Amino acid sequence: MTSLLCFMLLFNIHYIQSSYLGRLSPDDPYIEIGKDMNLTCVLNNESVLKQYPNKKICFDAKRNFSDKDITVINKTAAMLHVVNMSLSDKGAFNCVLSLDCSNLLNETWVHGQIVAVGLPPDVPSNLTCISYNFDNMTCTWDPGRPTHIHTTYRLYWTIHREPQFHSGEKVPCQNNNKTTSKKYPLCQWVFDSDYFWNRTYIMTIVVNDTTILNQAIISSEGIKLCILSY
Repeated sequence: MTSLLCFMLLFNIHYIQSSYLGRLSPDDPYIEIGKDMNLTCVLNNESVLKQYPNKKICFDAKRNFSDKDITVINKTAAMLHVVNMSLSDKGAFNCVLSLDCSNLLNETWVHGQIVAVGLPPDVPSNLTCISYNFDNMTCTWDPGRPTHIHTTYRLYWTIHREPQFHSGEKVPCQNNNKTTSKKYPLCQWVFDSDYFWNRTYIMTIVVNDTTILNQAIISSEGIKLCILSY
């Protein structure tokens, strides 16, 4: 039974992959606003063109593209060059076969990708941490301009000049609103026995943009906060 199930899964995967006439790459790219973008469409083989005589590789999206936007690489491959990407360009880009790339009629779909367009995040500013009766502490900050792409914000604390506590590691926020869903992201700590009183804490915001730059690009040193005991 297990062998039969594996065979069926492999067969279905192979069928889905082979159902495309070619491939458009890269996969679901993220492009910075104002930058250019290249998409390459490669047909599976020359027999695809024989199935659709007189048709050639074209591209379909919100913009209208002509032959001058397309570089023919060979019989089965072509590249689309899009200049000055804007937010209005985000969405589906498709490789198609058509008689005329400037006037897509009765086109044959080959493959497509979803393109996201946005901005790298700004350095966070106006970091403010408020504690009420030392029961908890809430920190907020201004993330800057909207990025229009998935961006995470993580707030950590370390103890100033005393690495022996927590081995100097950055301790993450307990309740972190990680995305840009709010104008002012926030995180909240509940004070407990893990906190060291009468110490100066340094709050650090780390911004991670995994779409355009694929790395944590900003580490912003924040305010120094002294937690006192009475």
